[in-house]
Amino acid sequence: MEFRIEGILRGFNLADGTNPARALYIGALEVTKSSIRTGAVVLGFPDTTSIAIASDASGLSSAMAAQLV
Repeated sequence: MEFRIEGILRGFNLADGTNPARALYIGALEVTKSSIRTGAVVLGFPDTTSIAIASDASGLSSAMAAQLV
């Protein structure tokens, strides 16, 4: 049995152009969600409202950032 790197990578689509956009989307989503939620709590919003605000705003901003890639 011969070991070849092509066999390991056969199932992966390494030339997929969406991978950088996906990475940017997830990174931006997590960073903005955390910072917006903290800011909403500081402004006095209840916990559930701050989560909703953070999720909405971070989803919108992350989607816009991913479109730039």
